[in-house]
Order: sequence, then structure tokens, then C-alpha cells
Amino acid sequence: MLALGLLLLAVTGAFVGLLIAANLSGGPDYGVTVLGNHIVTLNSLAIFLRESP
Repeated sequence: MLALGLLLLAVTGAFVGLLIAANLSGGPDYGVTVLGNHIVTLNSLAIFLRESP
């Protein structure tokens, strides 16, 4: 059971690493607007990794 848990943890880490690597090229920027006020402009990697503006 411990081996299965470690295997799932490793697979999850690899998947997240691949997602980050695939988004390193940047891509389009997206503007975040709340109630008509421009808050911040982020690219897809920043949106994926960002916790709070």
C-alpha cells in the first residue's frame, strides 16, 4: 500500500512538471478585470502557478 502511494505521488509530480514545462513558452496574456477595474495581466503559466495577485 505504501508503494502504491509513493507511485501515485511520483506520477502526480511528473504530471505537474510536464504541465509547467509545456507552459514555459509564455503564450497570450490575459487581463484580469473586476467590476470594470483592470487588476493584473497574466500569461497562462502565471495563471496556473499564481495563488493570489
